[in-house]
Amino acid sequence: MRITELVRQDHREINSLLDRLERPPGQAGYDHEGRRYLFDRLVSVASRHEAAEELVLWPQVRRRLPGGSAVADSALQAEGDLKAVLDMARAARSDAEIGEACRQLRIMAGDHAEFEEQVVIPQMQKHSTRVWDVMAGLRYRVVRRVGPTRPHPGGPDRPLGLATAGAPAMVMDHLRDLKRRPGRGGAGSTRPDGPDAVAVLTGDHERIQRLLARIDEQPDPDDALVREAIRELSVHDAIERQHLYPVVRLRLLDGGRQYDHLLSEHGRITEVAADLDVYPYRDQAWRGWLAELARLARTHMESEEATILPALAARLTVEELAELGARLERARSKAPTRPHRHAVGAGRAARMTARLVGPVDRTRDRWRRRRPRSYQRAESVPGASSGT
Repeated sequence: MRITELVRQDHREINSLLDRLERPPGQAGYDHEGRRYLFDRLVSVASRHEAAEELVLWPQVRRRLPGGSAVADSALQAEGDLKAVLDMARAARSDAEIGEACRQLRIMAGDHAEFEEQVVIPQMQKHSTRVWDVMAGLRYRVVRRVGPTRPHPGGPDRPLGLATAGAPAMVMDHLRDLKRRPGRGGAGSTRPDGPDAVAVLTGDHERIQRLLARIDEQPDPDDALVREAIRELSVHDAIERQHLYPVVRLRLLDGGRQYDHLLSEHGRITEVAADLDVYPYRDQAWRGWLAELARLARTHMESEEATILPALAARLTVEELAELGARLERARSKAPTRPHRHAVGAGRAARMTARLVGPVDRTRDRWRRRRPRSYQRAESVPGASSGT
């Protein structure tokens, strides 16, 4: 990915975290621990972003832009001020203190991001090649991965200083992160291999979002692409019902209400997907169902990432998150691949449903060729029913 897009991506993530943190905890659906987790994540994302820019972006700005040294010096001054505020904000403990820190960071980070996106990035694209943009993006990603996870306002901000005097601070940050939760990769850890539950589910969300974006780009969406989106949504629905939502009900504050709300959202998504899956015409009804499915799926995924996943990360241990991720991945291989409107509940009931209809769905996927959809408008819209 190009460095200019990576910088914009970081800006979007920081804004998204600030959006979540500025909501009152009661309205957002997470408790104080969940909000603290989100705030620590904001500090980490912002710190890595600043370090990656200091090592990769600003040296190139000095070299390539007319008057680049003045631009880079101004940007580094703004980043130094932002790191100082981030460092002080890390001491925030109460919800009121976190909210005030976020409001201050919103103003400073917003002004700096606007300067980068409206002044620096357009000029760099004008005075650089696409090859440079991609190669710089590779370096940016490496630095962002290994960079400091805390602000160091008194530390160096030039490449040589960061690579020498700043290196111990980077190492110490990552060692502190390892110690924050028992068993994270340390000796004697029982953490299973593979991604944890948060990584598994956000990976699903990213795949589904990409499919929906591709569908949006097509005036007449490809039938195979729509079926693939329905398949991904169906598998995601099944594994969440089987393993995620029982944990939500048992471990989160107000878990019972969250559980009921999530199942209600899944039920509505499944109904629309089932109608879309069996309807044979590309008429206005089909297009309406497709638009409704995309809207419901996006709203549901955004809500999970804003509330459920941060709260889970705050209340479950590393081992529990890793084990939950392993169960989700194991369930994926046998999950139903089509929407079933009569699927009920979660936990054991959902696992029993998967055992019954999962093999049938996969046999259909393997051997049954569906008839091509008719592109003639139906004279009437028949009542749609799903496979179960």
